Amino acid sequence: MDRISTPETLMTAKKRFPKYRLHKPRNRAVVTIDGRDIYLGTYESKKSYKRYDRLIAEWLVGGRHLPDDSETATDPNATTVADIAAAYWCMAEDMYQGSGELTCIRHAMRPLVHLYGDLPAAEFSPRKLKAIRNHVIWHGAPDPKKGRPKRRDRPLSRKTVNDYIGRIKRAFAWAAEEEKMPGEVSAALQAVKNLRRGRSAALEPKTVEPIPHEDVWAVLPHVSQQVAAMIQIQFWTGMRAGEVVIMRTGDLDMSDDVWTYVPRQHKTQHLGHIRHVDIGPK
Repeated sequence: MDRISTPETLMTAKKRFPKYRLHKPRNRAVVTIDGRDIYLGTYESKKSYKRYDRLIAEWLVGGRHLPDDSETATDPNATTVADIAAAYWCMAEDMYQGSGELTCIRHAMRPLVHLYGDLPAAEFSPRKLKAIRNHVIWHGAPDPKKGRPKRRDRPLSRKTVNDYIGRIKRAFAWAAEEEKMPGEVSAALQAVKNLRRGRSAALEPKTVEPIPHEDVWAVLPHVSQQVAAMIQIQFWTGMRAGEVVIMRTGDLDMSDDVWTYVPRQHKTQHLGHIRHVDIGPK
């Protein structure tokens, strides 16, 4: 059974994490876990930090015990997790073109590739997915070009973490559907449940309340005429901000007192839904 942690216990436990250190005679990075030294590669190299982060993530998921199969030999010719992530990204660029979902997928793939990019996809397992989840809570999904992910001062929200893991599951489900990897892997990943309220170190998001009407109207004199019109349209119709921004005259049916707007792109477009927004009369 997984140990339930709170932000307070995790911050305290941080001081007791196995230390990344230098083995001077061999100029290698090494970490001691469960009484055994594990060499990580050249000291302060990206590869050594990646292996260290992976080991710590699996050590935490294992209740501060490293599974026996965490460091096993792999087939260099096998399809890797990074291969699956890259193929899924290419598909997503076509399917979600112009959608904010692309950014969400990019963020979800970062910790996946950082921790397990070189692992054969067939060896990816629910335990490894949970290790990514623990890592994401405190490290998020920073741009790899900016260096090794740093521990955050505050954990990510539970909803954000669940969304990341859900997108990773969908990536493996797609890969199984395309026969890029065994279907058993994707089926096993579905067993990993969403984090529940109060059962993890993830931050519980606050309920977002509606903005008072008077605050909306108070902004209008301080913005341009065009922005003021966009704010009012969004307020009265309930449109998403992205739908207001892309609205064109050609997208409006103005043949009646109540105009109808059909956005060219919208959130459920890929499901075959057609969205109609009624505007007016004022």
